Amino acid sequence: MKKIITLCFIALTSVTLMAAETVVWQGTKVLGAEGNDAITLTTEDVAALELNDYIAVTITDLADTYCQLNIAGTNPWTSIPGTNWSDITEAGEHTYQVADEDLLQSILTGGLMIQGKLCTITKVTILHEDGESGEGGEGGDPDPEHEEVTLVEGDTVTLFEDAEGVAMSWNEICEQNAALGAQLAEKDKIIVTVSAKEAACEWPKVILRDATSIEVVNELLNDVSTFPHEVVFELTADEAAAVQEGFRISGDGVTITKVQAYKYKEEEPETLQPGEEKVLWEGSETLAWNEVAEQSAEVGALLAEKDQLIVTVSEKGTADWPKVLLRDASSNAVGEDILLNEVSEFPYDAVFTLTAADAAALADGFKVCGDGVTVTKLVLKKYKEDVDPVEPGEPYVDTEVWSGDVAISWNQEVYAGTELDTYDVQQDMFAGLSEGDSIKVYFTDAIEDAQFNLTYKAGENWDWTSLEVAQKDGFFTYKVASEVIAQDIADHGLVIRGQGYHVVRIVVGKPRDITSVVEINGQQPVFSNQRYNILGQPVDENYKGLVIMNGKKFFQQ
Repeated sequence: MKKIITLCFIALTSVTLMAAETVVWQGTKVLGAEGNDAITLTTEDVAALELNDYIAVTITDLADTYCQLNIAGTNPWTSIPGTNWSDITEAGEHTYQVADEDLLQSILTGGLMIQGKLCTITKVTILHEDGESGEGGEGGDPDPEHEEVTLVEGDTVTLFEDAEGVAMSWNEICEQNAALGAQLAEKDKIIVTVSAKEAACEWPKVILRDATSIEVVNELLNDVSTFPHEVVFELTADEAAAVQEGFRISGDGVTITKVQAYKYKEEEPETLQPGEEKVLWEGSETLAWNEVAEQSAEVGALLAEKDQLIVTVSEKGTADWPKVLLRDASSNAVGEDILLNEVSEFPYDAVFTLTAADAAALADGFKVCGDGVTVTKLVLKKYKEDVDPVEPGEPYVDTEVWSGDVAISWNQEVYAGTELDTYDVQQDMFAGLSEGDSIKVYFTDAIEDAQFNLTYKAGENWDWTSLEVAQKDGFFTYKVASEVIAQDIADHGLVIRGQGYHVVRIVVGKPRDITSVVEINGQQPVFSNQRYNILGQPVDENYKGLVIMNGKKFFQQ
């Protein structure tokens, strides 16, 4: 047989003066006309309560009111007989003394519910008759649902957390008052973590309600099968206005373990420095005209002319035309496809060097497509204009004679020159080469044991002779030692050999006429009016073609 527990009402004027106070809840709770609104206090909230202490409730905006104190945990809508506040006619602090041991134990093990209608409650406290301040539960922490919280832009704050979770069946948790609600604005988020849903529930859902329990927005979870699952309410301007006086979380057929608030922060647009690389996607996906590595407009906005999108291919299948291609946000093909028929060594980097039109087409987002290949990575590399290093006292006029991307191993060579060129290099790339000129070979993706080698054909001897090269960060260079070697290279070209790197650029450097354009101690350049061709060779006014004079280029007829 259930024992009837009675709370004795005492209209106090002196208790508040003699008793120390522990605040267990503070805010603005409007109790509506239906009489089913309530403030629920957990066992942790009331852990400081002792025999003969007082429970004090501060009431404002009183209108034809009754109030009840109910034990929470069994049937929360069943009041404790004898606790009706039916005769309260004035606002202010109203108290009950817990003078019964059974009542005390019931509250400590079941919690407390304060229920009523047509009034507003602003504070609930425990008044200690012995004058000593209570600890407010284990560890002395106030109720985390109602302690003052300041939302900082970009931060996520936990408002409620229960490791076991609270099963929702149209009940409410995580009640927040106007102090928090007033901080919420458009684009802020309320994040609810759901640990499970009931199979028997036809419409499992999570609901955000305002301070008076009116629904603001809800999300159905019928299609969700993976848990824990985060329900994210990103507030519209209207929804933020609706929760200004506070809010609570409700729902049906789900178990909730956490509620968080995120304060929106306008993020600075991401930028990449010249030469910087960013991994956009990693995984392993076999392509058969499907798409992977979809990127947003935020990433697309980073793209510009000469940037590179690098797709790593781990293997190719049996397709007649194995290929990789780029598609825009609407799945339209952009730029040229990269065919991989002749590629035999993997992993292989398929490099898309973007034109201005390509970059514009991908600005709203893009994705990778292809057929008969397996891709594992997508990287964005920002273009960086190379500034060729020069030796002190020997400034060079550098001319790029070839660019591309060829992986070098002992069975793969770059033939650069007039005779064995297989990469569509201009035929006269070493024409006019002289003693003292430099040949720079730029490389990327070098492994730890990379080896760099240049060979040339000496005279009519078909045995290619090695040249001693100096390897620096990002390039290796050969300074032409004699006119004989210069002529041999001009006649037969070079072979670039070695292992464990990619050749991307070949540059010929010719010593600059130091009287042409110089700047001394920050003064303006001194001009010589000497004309040079594109290889840096002096020419006169009768030369026809592109001419450089005093640092400016023009075409001479």
